[in-house]
Amino acid sequence: NGVFSKISERASSNTREYVVFHFVADFSTAPTDLIWGRGMEGTYACGGIAGQELEDDQRNVIECGYLQNILKGGIIYLLLYLSLFIYAMTQGFRSHNRLLQACAWILLIQMVEMIGFGLHTLNVKALLLWMAVALCLQQDMKEKTDEEVKEMIYEPKFEFPKWVQ
Repeated sequence: NGVFSKISERASSNTREYVVFHFVADFSTAPTDLIWGRGMEGTYACGGIAGQELEDDQRNVIECGYLQNILKGGIIYLLLYLSLFIYAMTQGFRSHNRLLQACAWILLIQMVEMIGFGLHTLNVKALLLWMAVALCLQQDMKEKTDEEVKEMIYEPKFEFPKWVQ
């Protein structure tokens, strides 16, 4: 009967299964949309969820990142996205420094997050992801050692006089 009663009530109900079911059912009626997607403003038919009636039965977002990529750009977009991330991730794991290995872990975590959520938004996380991809794809960064990366990042900006040292 408290403040969190609605939250605890919603947490125990399974509403995502119906959304995925409606998504698959809608895309099975138009197989070419599965290949090419439905564009940036694309929607899919989704009736009532868990016994609730919706005002509009068209939704433009599905919470699973992989299905959202299919909705907007189709399997082709998803394969291009995954191939770029997987290639960058393997290059990062093969590098000689921990910076690129950390970037590869960030990309791997994003690919795992996209199973349950992981929608694209314009935020700091998206900037970090694309910076990680860019760093992992740079050949000269891949060949640097940890000491070379440290010198590159922490190069001295000011020379102290000898009497201070």
